[in-house]
Amino acid sequence: MRTLAEVVDWIYSHRGAIWRRKLDRIERLSELVGVPGGGSARFIHVAGTNGKGSVTAMVEAMMREAGHKAGSCYSPYVYSVRERAMVGGELISEEDFVRGGQVLREAVEILEREGFGKPTVFELFTALAFWYWKEERVDAAAVEVGLGGILDCTNIIDPVVSAIVSIGFDHMDVLGDTLGEIALEKAGVAKPGRPLVLGDVPAETRDVICRYAQSVGAAVDVYGEDWRIRPNVDQAKFALVSRFGNFDLPKPRRLRGRFRLTTRRLRLCASSIFLMERWNWMSKFG
Repeated sequence: MRTLAEVVDWIYSHRGAIWRRKLDRIERLSELVGVPGGGSARFIHVAGTNGKGSVTAMVEAMMREAGHKAGSCYSPYVYSVRERAMVGGELISEEDFVRGGQVLREAVEILEREGFGKPTVFELFTALAFWYWKEERVDAAAVEVGLGGILDCTNIIDPVVSAIVSIGFDHMDVLGDTLGEIALEKAGVAKPGRPLVLGDVPAETRDVICRYAQSVGAAVDVYGEDWRIRPNVDQAKFALVSRFGNFDLPKPRRLRGRFRLTTRRLRLCASSIFLMERWNWMSKFG
């Protein structure tokens, strides 16, 4: 494979690969490309039905502004397949994409000989991001969950902090028919000894997520209890109120306007900032 198009075609030739209800294949694939457990970066792991891509982007930008060499990955991508692996807000180069594709191809040959079968498209893109971040020596990364949580192939990482920014009906053929079932799948991003930031979700899902987090030893920061927004500081500001402190923050310019149109987006902005507060606190004291 010598071109970006050839690598992309090869990756998408894995459509139809059998999805495993366990993470052993992506764990082995990551080992074969040299990044067991997804690597050693300090991760923020972002799940949710809507808004997780926006939060991932905002968190990565804040990591970068704080002086970190930060990676990010998005699923699905918006404009370019190269959004699947980014560093410093920049797309992976076509040359590195091709080089990573060649590494993946060699790893997949071993993977299939070992009896794991063909990896899925998303497993390949995820392993590519992990490999690229190792090559670029990133020290922090914001990772968007692809589907659900507990069995999503990004869930082999050990994040500093995880988040579930929203819960709604999505991928019901895989995640379940009820909000409770979907919430339980997404709750799988909670990790022992790591905080889980929970956005403004329906009460029935909040209880499911909190019970799961408690069962694995993850502390939950619940929207409305541990953190919340107060949008009416003035026309240009809103407040983030949390047990870590209160902050008057400028509304992003595109969000200024009628409260009815901006509340959900303000919550996403606030959740990103609160995530960074938790990430910073855990990085220093966790």
